[in-house]
Amino acid sequence: MVLSKKYASSSWCLDELVEILRCKEDQGQIVMTIFYEIDPSDVRKQSGDFGKDFKKTCEGKTEEVKQRWIQALAHVATIAGEHLLNWYVVSFGVNELQRFNLS
Repeated sequence: MVLSKKYASSSWCLDELVEILRCKEDQGQIVMTIFYEIDPSDVRKQSGDFGKDFKKTCEGKTEEVKQRWIQALAHVATIAGEHLLNWYVVSFGVNELQRFNLS
């Protein structure tokens, strides 16, 4: 999954993150994170501009929904992946993803 600066501004993305992590736990699926132009610690702590967007997205949501998102973001920030803060272009096609032999 790719997390970017504006990821937290989408409740749909946050809901999908919760679902992805549920599948990871329930079905043993492999999840790889890519942090694009965002520091993993901002994701983990919901700080910086990422945190500001997250707070706006949380407005009007139940405490249960907010807590699910917070837990998912904290967890995904600890999953092994790539930190692409200084990269200009990220392009993954099927062939490139197949090179990641994770089994």
